Amino acid sequence: GMGLIIVAGATLALLPLLSGLIGIDLPPVLDVRSMLVAGAIGLVTALIFSWVPLLQARAVRPALLFRAGSSSAMEGLAWRAMLQLGFAAPLLAGFAMLFGLTLLIANDLVLVAIYFAGTLVAFALLRLAAALLRLSLIRVPAPRQRMLRQAISAIIRPGAPTTTVLVSMGMGLSLLLLIVTTQSNINDQIATEVGAEAPDFVLLDMDRNELAALEAFVAGTEQIEALTTTPMLRGVITELNGNPAPSSDDVPRDVADMFRGDTALTWSATVPPGTVIDEGEWWVENYAGDPQVSLSTEMRDALNLELGDTVTLSIAGRPLTLTIASFRAIDWRSPEFNFRIIASPGLIESAPQSYFGTIKTLPGAAPAIEAGLIADLPQLTFVPVGDALARVQSVFDGLISAIALVSGTAVIAGVLVLAGALSVGRQQREADAVVMKVLGARRGFVIMAFLIEYALLGAIAAILAGLIALFGAWSASTFLLEIGFAVQPLQLGLLAAGIILVTTATGAATTWSAMSARPADLLREEG
Repeated sequence: GMGLIIVAGATLALLPLLSGLIGIDLPPVLDVRSMLVAGAIGLVTALIFSWVPLLQARAVRPALLFRAGSSSAMEGLAWRAMLQLGFAAPLLAGFAMLFGLTLLIANDLVLVAIYFAGTLVAFALLRLAAALLRLSLIRVPAPRQRMLRQAISAIIRPGAPTTTVLVSMGMGLSLLLLIVTTQSNINDQIATEVGAEAPDFVLLDMDRNELAALEAFVAGTEQIEALTTTPMLRGVITELNGNPAPSSDDVPRDVADMFRGDTALTWSATVPPGTVIDEGEWWVENYAGDPQVSLSTEMRDALNLELGDTVTLSIAGRPLTLTIASFRAIDWRSPEFNFRIIASPGLIESAPQSYFGTIKTLPGAAPAIEAGLIADLPQLTFVPVGDALARVQSVFDGLISAIALVSGTAVIAGVLVLAGALSVGRQQREADAVVMKVLGARRGFVIMAFLIEYALLGAIAAILAGLIALFGAWSASTFLLEIGFAVQPLQLGLLAAGIILVTTATGAATTWSAMSARPADLLREEG
């Protein structure tokens, strides 16, 4: 209940902020359905994470609760117990409910599945890394430096919150690092490849008269380096191999938009620049035979098409059947106009069509060309690409910033979990401090030993989270976004330093009383 109230207040407060970040109007309105689903997700998550501790608590022997320093009374469950139906069934049911509830919000099965798989893999890797770290530190000879030796022994002792700290901080930090690294790679892509190859102007929806006027303008302007024009038609796919075309619900998402009414296509006598023929051959330049077509490999793979198959389109109400001559691999990041359907010349030129084009100017000439286009061709519709890219990048940066702001709550949650884990071990910390003081350690030594321990945990969590985030960012860049991947050392270093400071400060604030514990007080209580 309290969580939903906090969420409602945060939503009303943050929506105007997010609206300013991404440049989209987001009225401060509560979505009751989403809030209820989120509340249910929180409840199921709490039940999942409390199930194992409850079973551990049930197994605790009562005598251990009355012993001093009983913080380690709860021991891990045997792996045989974890394989029993009574243990696994509630967890599996909880994860299934969590998956279903998340799907209600995201409404994308593939996206939710990828998110769950990534989260489970990251969680398992962090748990495994924590176990391997403890085993490694146990086997490594103790360092000579006393404070470092004390810090390492505190990390590997029974009951230490090492695993909790690494998992809680590692999960939130890896998500934040993943977002920051992916954003940097996308910005680099826009600034380098797209910005360098993009034309200066994109010309939209020209008729034949406007095209002729544009060509005359270009011919008389020396500052224009190149003009490229492409015809565009609209048609409805009505048949595939003589059979009625499927509906958009019956085809993969990659091509579903082509079956929701009409779709865009073009024609060309020659191979367009940058075209990669994956299968088949292009028709000759002066081709005058039966209509042929070149389709994208997306259509081939999604619709199980082959060379020689036929596609029938209705263009301006007239059917046109084309034979597939080739399949092309399309790079949608290229600045060229890309069409999934390119027809051979012949009958199609006489169909109603408009023209699109691009203008590439000499360096520094874009403002003068823009002024000339406005003055000489006022009816022409065009878009300055530089301004468009700047707007796109601004909106994208705002969107990523909003996502990073929201994902920052995962880091905050990790800090709260860290504080809770350290609070639970406060009694053990006091006992450690008393032992060190009885053995002659000063208060400054005790404080420094604890701070080094927390700093080591933060550094290890930052390293593990960084490795997971780099792998996730590389996978997203390579397989999902299909862009270049580069590591940003400065960003990673700053975030790693930040998480070390946060971990150290949280640990110090949570266990400050333990650092200052006086031996006489504790011994009197235990007396």
